[in-house]
Amino acid sequence: MCALTASPLQHDKKYVENLIGCAEAGVPAVYGSCFQLGATTPITVAGSLTQINAEVLSGLVIAQLTRKGAPFIYGCMGSILDQYTYVMSHGAPELTLVNAGAADLAIHYGLAHFGAGGCSDSKLVDEQAVSEATETTFMAGLSGTHLIHGLGYVESSLTASYEMMVITDEIAGMVKRTITDEVVSPETISLETIERVGPGGSFLATPHTLKYLNQHFRTTLMDRSRFDAWRKNGAKRLATRAREAAKRILATHHPQPLPRDMAATIRTIVENGQAATQ
Repeated sequence: MCALTASPLQHDKKYVENLIGCAEAGVPAVYGSCFQLGATTPITVAGSLTQINAEVLSGLVIAQLTRKGAPFIYGCMGSILDQYTYVMSHGAPELTLVNAGAADLAIHYGLAHFGAGGCSDSKLVDEQAVSEATETTFMAGLSGTHLIHGLGYVESSLTASYEMMVITDEIAGMVKRTITDEVVSPETISLETIERVGPGGSFLATPHTLKYLNQHFRTTLMDRSRFDAWRKNGAKRLATRAREAAKRILATHHPQPLPRDMAATIRTIVENGQAATQ
Protein backbone atom coordinates (compact mmCIF):
# COMPACT_ATOMS: atom_id res chain seq x y z
CA MET A 1 0.00 0.00 0.00
CA CYS A 2 1.23 3.48 -0.87
CA ALA A 3 0.01 6.57 0.99
CA LEU A 4 1.04 10.21 0.83
CA THR A 5 1.22 13.15 3.16
CA ALA A 6 -0.57 16.37 2.26
CA SER A 7 2.40 18.73 2.11
CA PRO A 8 3.19 21.00 3.72
CA LEU A 9 3.03 19.34 7.15
CA GLN A 10 -0.39 17.73 6.92
CA HIS A 11 -1.86 14.24 6.73
CA ASP A 12 -4.77 13.18 4.56
CA LYS A 13 -7.53 11.41 6.52
CA LYS A 14 -7.95 8.68 3.91
CA TYR A 15 -4.25 7.89 3.78
CA VAL A 16 -3.88 7.89 7.56
CA GLU A 17 -6.75 5.41 7.77
CA ASN A 18 -4.99 3.25 5.18
CA LEU A 19 -1.72 3.50 7.12
CA ILE A 20 -3.41 2.47 10.37
CA GLY A 21 -5.19 -0.41 8.66
CA CYS A 22 -1.92 -1.71 7.20
CA ALA A 23 -0.20 -1.41 10.57
CA GLU A 24 -2.97 -3.37 12.26
CA ALA A 25 -2.75 -6.09 9.61
CA GLY A 26 1.06 -6.18 9.55
CA VAL A 27 1.09 -5.23 5.86
CA PRO A 28 4.10 -3.15 4.70
CA ALA A 29 3.08 0.43 3.95
CA VAL A 30 4.89 2.96 1.79
CA TYR A 31 4.28 6.30 3.42
CA GLY A 32 5.83 9.28 1.76
CA SER A 33 5.76 12.89 0.74
CA CYS A 34 4.72 13.84 -2.80
CA PHE A 35 6.30 17.27 -2.79
CA GLN A 36 7.11 20.14 -5.14
CA LEU A 37 10.21 22.19 -4.37
CA GLY A 38 9.21 25.84 -4.33
CA ALA A 39 5.50 25.08 -3.96
CA THR A 40 4.72 22.60 -1.18
CA THR A 41 8.25 22.44 0.29
CA PRO A 42 11.06 25.00 0.46
CA ILE A 43 12.77 25.60 -2.88
CA THR A 44 16.13 24.38 -1.55
CA VAL A 45 17.04 20.70 -1.46
CA ALA A 46 18.15 20.91 2.19
CA GLY A 47 14.95 22.65 3.27
CA SER A 48 12.77 20.19 1.37
CA LEU A 49 14.52 17.20 2.93
CA THR A 50 14.00 18.70 6.39
CA GLN A 51 10.25 19.01 5.83
CA ILE A 52 9.93 15.67 4.02
CA ASN A 53 11.70 13.91 6.88
CA ALA A 54 9.37 15.44 9.45
CA GLU A 55 6.29 14.42 7.46
CA VAL A 56 7.43 10.84 6.87
CA LEU A 57 8.62 10.30 10.44
CA SER A 58 5.30 11.53 11.78
CA GLY A 59 3.69 8.81 9.66
CA LEU A 60 6.12 6.31 11.14
CA VAL A 61 5.05 7.39 14.63
CA ILE A 62 1.38 6.85 13.72
CA ALA A 63 2.16 3.36 12.41
CA GLN A 64 4.19 2.38 15.46
CA LEU A 65 1.60 3.74 17.90
CA THR A 66 -0.94 1.59 16.09
CA ARG A 67 1.22 -1.52 16.25
CA LYS A 68 4.77 -1.61 17.51
CA GLY A 69 7.07 -3.05 14.87
CA ALA A 70 4.62 -2.49 12.00
CA PRO A 71 6.53 -2.70 8.68
CA PHE A 72 7.08 0.77 7.27
CA ILE A 73 8.75 2.00 4.05
CA TYR A 74 10.13 5.54 3.81
CA GLY A 75 8.61 7.17 0.72
CA CYS A 76 9.88 10.12 -1.29
CA MET A 77 8.00 10.96 -4.50
CA GLY A 78 8.38 14.46 -5.83
CA SER A 79 10.50 16.98 -7.66
CA ILE A 80 10.77 20.69 -8.42
CA LEU A 81 7.90 22.82 -9.60
CA ASP A 82 9.43 24.26 -12.76
CA GLN A 83 8.98 28.01 -12.30
CA TYR A 84 8.70 28.61 -16.06
CA THR A 85 6.18 25.92 -17.06
CA TYR A 86 4.47 25.14 -13.69
CA VAL A 87 5.12 21.45 -14.36
CA MET A 88 6.41 19.10 -11.67
CA SER A 89 9.51 18.00 -13.55
CA HIS A 90 10.32 14.29 -13.55
CA GLY A 91 13.59 14.75 -15.39
CA ALA A 92 15.15 17.41 -13.16
CA PRO A 93 18.48 16.68 -11.46
CA GLU A 94 16.97 17.99 -8.23
CA LEU A 95 14.65 14.98 -8.25
CA THR A 96 17.68 12.73 -7.95
CA LEU A 97 19.28 14.93 -5.28
CA VAL A 98 16.23 14.85 -3.01
CA ASN A 99 15.75 11.14 -3.69
CA ALA A 100 19.37 10.44 -2.73
CA GLY A 101 19.03 12.48 0.46
CA ALA A 102 15.85 10.68 1.41
CA ALA A 103 17.53 7.32 0.74
CA ASP A 104 20.35 8.28 3.11
CA LEU A 105 17.82 9.24 5.78
CA ALA A 106 15.87 6.02 5.34
CA ILE A 107 19.04 3.94 5.60
CA HIS A 108 20.06 5.94 8.70
CA TYR A 109 16.77 4.98 10.37
CA GLY A 110 17.03 1.36 9.25
CA LEU A 111 14.08 1.64 6.87
CA ALA A 112 13.55 0.56 3.27
CA HIS A 113 13.30 3.45 0.81
CA PHE A 114 10.76 4.05 -1.95
CA GLY A 115 11.83 6.67 -4.50
CA ALA A 116 11.56 7.77 -8.11
CA GLY A 117 13.53 6.95 -11.24
CA GLY A 118 13.26 5.98 -14.90
CA CYS A 119 10.88 8.82 -15.74
CA SER A 120 11.00 11.81 -18.09
CA ASP A 121 9.35 15.08 -19.00
CA SER A 122 9.50 14.25 -22.72
CA LYS A 123 6.23 13.73 -24.52
CA LEU A 124 7.49 10.83 -26.62
CA VAL A 125 10.23 8.21 -26.70
CA ASP A 126 13.20 10.27 -27.83
CA GLU A 127 16.71 11.29 -26.80
CA GLN A 128 15.40 13.43 -23.93
CA ALA A 129 13.31 10.57 -22.55
CA VAL A 130 16.18 8.09 -22.59
CA SER A 131 18.75 10.52 -21.14
CA GLU A 132 16.47 11.60 -18.27
CA ALA A 133 15.35 8.04 -17.54
CA THR A 134 18.97 6.87 -17.47
CA GLU A 135 20.10 9.60 -15.08
CA THR A 136 17.23 9.16 -12.64
CA THR A 137 17.49 5.35 -12.66
CA PHE A 138 21.25 5.37 -12.23
CA MET A 139 21.14 7.84 -9.35
CA ALA A 140 18.36 5.89 -7.63
CA GLY A 141 20.51 2.77 -7.87
CA LEU A 142 23.62 4.51 -6.57
CA SER A 143 21.73 6.06 -3.66
CA GLY A 144 20.49 2.67 -2.47
CA THR A 145 16.77 3.15 -3.22
CA HIS A 146 15.08 -0.21 -2.63
CA LEU A 147 11.86 0.38 -4.59
CA ILE A 148 12.06 2.59 -7.68
CA HIS A 149 8.81 4.09 -8.92
CA GLY A 150 8.31 5.70 -12.32
CA LEU A 151 10.06 3.46 -14.84
CA GLY A 152 8.40 3.86 -18.22
CA TYR A 153 6.63 7.15 -17.49
CA VAL A 154 6.84 10.13 -19.86
CA GLU A 155 5.12 13.55 -19.93
CA SER A 156 6.14 14.23 -16.33
CA SER A 157 4.68 10.86 -15.28
CA LEU A 158 1.26 11.63 -16.77
CA THR A 159 1.66 8.97 -19.47
CA ALA A 160 2.86 5.37 -19.28
CA SER A 161 4.69 4.21 -22.41
CA TYR A 162 5.12 0.57 -23.38
CA GLU A 163 8.23 1.47 -25.35
CA MET A 164 9.76 3.31 -22.40
CA MET A 165 8.95 0.41 -20.08
CA VAL A 166 11.01 -1.84 -22.33
CA ILE A 167 13.83 0.70 -22.55
CA THR A 168 13.94 1.42 -18.83
CA ASP A 169 13.93 -2.30 -18.09
CA GLU A 170 17.14 -2.45 -20.12
CA ILE A 171 18.50 0.62 -18.36
CA ALA A 172 17.70 -0.91 -14.96
CA GLY A 173 19.59 -4.05 -15.96
CA MET A 174 22.66 -2.02 -16.91
CA VAL A 175 22.45 0.00 -13.69
CA LYS A 176 22.17 -3.17 -11.60
CA ARG A 177 25.26 -4.57 -13.33
CA THR A 178 27.16 -1.32 -12.80
CA ILE A 179 26.49 -1.05 -9.06
CA THR A 180 27.00 -4.75 -8.29
CA ASP A 181 30.09 -5.36 -6.19
CA GLU A 182 32.88 -7.01 -8.16
CA VAL A 183 34.45 -10.10 -6.61
CA VAL A 184 38.20 -9.68 -6.26
CA SER A 185 39.89 -13.01 -5.58
CA PRO A 186 42.83 -15.03 -6.91
CA GLU A 187 40.37 -16.63 -9.35
CA THR A 188 39.06 -13.35 -10.76
CA ILE A 189 42.47 -11.64 -10.78
CA SER A 190 43.36 -14.39 -13.27
CA LEU A 191 47.16 -14.40 -12.92
CA GLU A 192 47.44 -18.03 -13.98
CA THR A 193 45.32 -17.42 -17.08
CA ILE A 194 47.29 -14.30 -17.99
CA GLU A 195 50.54 -16.25 -17.67
CA ARG A 196 49.19 -19.16 -19.72
CA VAL A 197 47.98 -16.93 -22.57
CA GLY A 198 51.20 -14.93 -22.57
CA PRO A 199 52.25 -12.01 -24.76
CA GLY A 200 50.27 -11.68 -28.00
CA GLY A 201 47.88 -14.52 -27.14
CA SER A 202 44.08 -14.59 -26.96
CA PHE A 203 41.71 -15.18 -24.08
CA LEU A 204 38.81 -16.20 -26.33
CA ALA A 205 39.22 -19.95 -25.96
CA THR A 206 40.35 -20.16 -22.33
CA PRO A 207 38.27 -22.06 -19.74
CA HIS A 208 38.41 -18.91 -17.58
CA THR A 209 36.57 -16.88 -20.26
CA LEU A 210 33.93 -19.59 -20.65
CA LYS A 211 33.44 -19.80 -16.89
CA TYR A 212 32.85 -16.07 -16.39
CA LEU A 213 31.18 -15.24 -19.71
CA ASN A 214 27.75 -14.79 -18.16
CA GLN A 215 29.02 -12.05 -15.85
CA HIS A 216 28.82 -9.62 -18.75
CA PHE A 217 25.49 -7.84 -19.15
CA ARG A 218 23.73 -9.27 -22.20
CA THR A 219 21.59 -6.66 -23.86
CA THR A 220 18.35 -7.62 -25.56
CA LEU A 221 17.56 -4.15 -26.88
CA MET A 222 20.68 -2.07 -27.46
CA ASP A 223 22.25 -2.64 -30.89
CA ARG A 224 25.91 -3.66 -30.76
CA SER A 225 26.22 -4.87 -34.33
CA ARG A 226 28.49 -3.29 -36.94
CA PHE A 227 27.09 -0.59 -39.21
CA ASP A 228 26.59 -2.84 -42.26
CA ALA A 229 24.74 -5.46 -40.21
CA TRP A 230 22.59 -2.80 -38.55
CA ARG A 231 21.67 -1.33 -41.94
CA LYS A 232 20.93 -4.78 -43.38
CA ASN A 233 18.53 -5.46 -40.51
CA GLY A 234 16.52 -2.33 -41.27
CA ALA A 235 18.58 0.42 -39.61
CA LYS A 236 16.03 0.55 -36.79
CA ARG A 237 16.20 3.27 -34.17
CA LEU A 238 15.90 2.43 -30.48
CA ALA A 239 12.26 3.53 -30.24
CA THR A 240 11.33 1.21 -33.12
CA ARG A 241 13.10 -1.75 -31.57
CA ALA A 242 11.44 -1.02 -28.23
CA ARG A 243 8.00 -0.84 -29.86
CA GLU A 244 8.54 -4.19 -31.57
CA ALA A 245 9.73 -5.74 -28.30
CA ALA A 246 6.70 -4.39 -26.42
CA LYS A 247 4.31 -5.81 -29.00
CA ARG A 248 6.09 -9.16 -28.87
CA ILE A 249 5.86 -9.29 -25.07
CA LEU A 250 2.17 -8.38 -25.08
CA ALA A 251 1.44 -11.06 -27.68
CA THR A 252 3.47 -13.91 -26.21
CA HIS A 253 4.00 -13.40 -22.47
CA HIS A 254 1.79 -15.43 -20.14
CA PRO A 255 2.31 -14.72 -16.43
CA GLN A 256 2.53 -17.71 -14.12
CA PRO A 257 -0.78 -18.02 -12.22
CA LEU A 258 -0.81 -17.86 -8.45
CA PRO A 259 -0.92 -21.20 -6.61
CA ARG A 260 -4.54 -22.19 -5.98
CA ASP A 261 -4.31 -21.96 -2.20
CA MET A 262 -2.77 -18.47 -2.39
CA ALA A 263 -5.39 -17.26 -4.86
CA ALA A 264 -8.16 -18.63 -2.62
CA THR A 265 -6.71 -16.88 0.43
CA ILE A 266 -6.51 -13.55 -1.40
CA ARG A 267 -10.09 -13.96 -2.64
CA THR A 268 -11.29 -14.62 0.90
CA ILE A 269 -9.50 -11.51 2.23
CA VAL A 270 -11.05 -9.35 -0.51
CA GLU A 271 -14.53 -10.75 0.08
CA ASN A 272 -14.27 -10.25 3.84
CA GLY A 273 -13.09 -6.67 3.30
CA GLN A 274 -15.98 -5.95 0.95
CA ALA A 275 -18.46 -7.41 3.42
CA ALA A 276 -17.05 -5.29 6.24
CA THR A 277 -17.60 -2.06 4.27
CA GLN A 278 -21.21 -2.81 3.36
